[in-house]
Amino acid sequence: MKLSILGGSGGVGSKCVLYACRSSNITSIKVLCRSRAKLMRAVGESWDDSKAEIVEGDVTNVETVKAMCDGVDVVLSALGTTSGGPLVVEAAVRKVLNALAGTTTKFIFLTSIGIGDSLPQGKSMAPFFAYVIKPCFLAKQFQDLDDAEEVAFAQQDTPVVTIRPPQLTDTPPTEKMALKPASDLKPSKVAKISRADVARAMVMLCEDAELWNEWEGKGASVVQHFD
Repeated sequence: MKLSILGGSGGVGSKCVLYACRSSNITSIKVLCRSRAKLMRAVGESWDDSKAEIVEGDVTNVETVKAMCDGVDVVLSALGTTSGGPLVVEAAVRKVLNALAGTTTKFIFLTSIGIGDSLPQGKSMAPFFAYVIKPCFLAKQFQDLDDAEEVAFAQQDTPVVTIRPPQLTDTPPTEKMALKPASDLKPSKVAKISRADVARAMVMLCEDAELWNEWEGKGASVVQHFD
């Protein structure tokens, strides 16, 4: 499998690179990132020069995005927006979808619980965040994610899955995560998850055809799973 990763030096993106490098199912990886040094610090000894290459740049460049989408089986975007930072997700999704038009390449991208039809789920899991923090401090960022999902699910050409985590943490991976539908208002005991676990779920979705078929055309909420 040939994989392209956008946002590769970010918190989730760098973990996606790490898991992809370790996977025997993934034979080729192109990583778009703004900082090679930051990515290499995050991935460390897991980096595999024999199958992975770094493209330094950003998603504002249409030609760069086209090159990242060319000749791959899956495009995985871990792009996000931060408070005060530029809103990049919707614009990047549009560029990727334009680049993938007429191909069979799959597209997975990161949004959040509380986006699209998971709005009631977000309110149920983290009411203070949903009713106070989000509208007061993160309204523009969440609107960017909402717009990105709306664009992706409105088109029929490119197969898409969105990954929706709750609050992200930098805690070590648990490897205990589950994908849940938006209709499950209590998908987990906690409203937070490790960035590493989110990345593992995204790479698993690339690798597992049965899992992909289950979630194609939908938003999957990724949550911590308890036995």
